[in-house]
Amino acid sequence: MRDPLGWVPVKYKLPLTFVSICLVAFGVGGVVVTSTAREALEREIRLRLDGHAASASLILDRHLDLLGRRAEDFASDGFIRSECAAGRRRTPGATRERVGRSLREGRVKRGERKALAAALDVTVRTLRNWQRADPRRPGRPPRAEAERRKDLYAVARAWRRAGRAAGWVKVMAELAVPVPRALVHELLAALKARRARRMRERAERERVSTEVLYRDALGSLDATNVGEGAEAVALRDAGTTATPALSAGPPSTGEDLVHVLEAAEKERGTAPLALAIDNGGPMRSHAMHAWADEKGVVLVYSLPRTPQHNAWSETGLRDLKLEAGIATRRMRPGRGRAEGGADPSRVARIALRLEGARRRIDTRLRRTTRGGLTASALDAAMPRWQPCVDRVAFHDAACTAIREALAVPGTARARRRREREAVLATLERFGLVRRTRGGAPLLPVKQEINS
Repeated sequence: MRDPLGWVPVKYKLPLTFVSICLVAFGVGGVVVTSTAREALEREIRLRLDGHAASASLILDRHLDLLGRRAEDFASDGFIRSECAAGRRRTPGATRERVGRSLREGRVKRGERKALAAALDVTVRTLRNWQRADPRRPGRPPRAEAERRKDLYAVARAWRRAGRAAGWVKVMAELAVPVPRALVHELLAALKARRARRMRERAERERVSTEVLYRDALGSLDATNVGEGAEAVALRDAGTTATPALSAGPPSTGEDLVHVLEAAEKERGTAPLALAIDNGGPMRSHAMHAWADEKGVVLVYSLPRTPQHNAWSETGLRDLKLEAGIATRRMRPGRGRAEGGADPSRVARIALRLEGARRRIDTRLRRTTRGGLTASALDAAMPRWQPCVDRVAFHDAACTAIREALAVPGTARARRRREREAVLATLERFGLVRRTRGGAPLLPVKQEINS
């Protein structure tokens, strides 16, 4: 048999034959592979789409179920039922404003208001509220203004009869006319808030403030219970708010107070011209009076049960106890005292805590009432009284004023008040302090005969 490709050289025939066989093999194999993979790929894509569709359907069903439950909750509260039963929406705010403006301008006659109210499906009283342009919630008010005013007067009279400390139960028992209990609560709360505001304003107008202008001119001494059967005694400078002396130990005596005053004098270099103290037994002891006479210090006593008269020490001791982490609640003198007296080790620990608190307060705490300065900065900046005032002259003037004040007959409280006023007036006359009443200069106080 003759070769049909005999005219083709062998060097070309063999490569062409090899290429042709490869093309046929690859073509047939590609067709087989493509058809097989296509079916598997389509099957995988369909499975993936079915999974996504099922997930989306489940999420949609859950959302619809949640919305249905919320709708059922609203319906159970009566919201949807009331809105559907009404079959209408609330009158728009623009409509209320236009109708109210027309009523205020007199465009609608009085005889036409009923027809307008019927057309808007509201009452004539609602139209009057729109006419007033009341910023409160639109619609029919729960109670007319005239009735509310009558109820207010009735509650005020009943509250006055029942007493200012009475609650709503006693006020309702005193009412001569029936008033809803909720309205009694509201009106009584408003009356009490107004009375408290007026009392604060009155107290602020009548508040007497004493500003000390010189360092060491006026000292303030007081004691406080610090627990564990111990007591802390602190001397504070009323001008700079510094605490030059502090001690803690068993309940103090007159000698203990003198030791504190002597320690403060050693640190400051001088004793104060006047010393504000309360009426405790150690404060009125013979040792205190002997020290004051020896140093030429005028004692300024507070009135009984009036801690505001010695507010410098009261606030200073409060700051010390807060900084030292000691409870500031009212404690009885013997609270926490073990049998046989205070524990010396515990008292020593309390004294160390108070001393650390004193140093931190004097060097770090900035006083807003003193221009943001600390007590140490005020000690350096505030002038001393020695170049301006002679101690002997001031002491003689204060003692003379006290004798003149006590010469007027009166009750014991009136005599103490006049004695205190005489010393403060002497301090002000020498230019050591400045007193104001409600921010204005203090007017001369009339000398009381009886109080």
